[in-house]
Amino acid sequence: MVSQRDLDSAAMARSTLAVSLEAAVPLWIAKWRNARPEHRIARAQACGNIVTHYGDQILYKGKRHAPKYEQAHGKPGDEDYQPAQKIHDGSPGTASAFNALAEGIALAAYQPGGITMFGHHWEVGGAPPAA
Repeated sequence: MVSQRDLDSAAMARSTLAVSLEAAVPLWIAKWRNARPEHRIARAQACGNIVTHYGDQILYKGKRHAPKYEQAHGKPGDEDYQPAQKIHDGSPGTASAFNALAEGIALAAYQPGGITMFGHHWEVGGAPPAA
């Protein structure tokens, strides 16, 4: 069962998120203004992957986690030396995940019809369409 406090907290997070996006998305739109459409598409896909995997970091504050490695065995030059192996890529924190969302929305604004999200519509007129 979801409590009223949880609902109020979620509503506050959504309103804070919407206001934050209203400030951040135009900055990302300006940054990508002179980019080629294929570069915008590639970056939008990367942003989508980040938001898909770490979107919960946006609503529920989290710290960035550095990549984790297995410990190296032996010393370089030894016959049995095994270098450290990456076992986890780490994860972005709240700020990085939020920026991926804002940048992705900005990139979607370049598509015909733009994008509407959290009650706000962004659209860049006169942008060359993506192929």
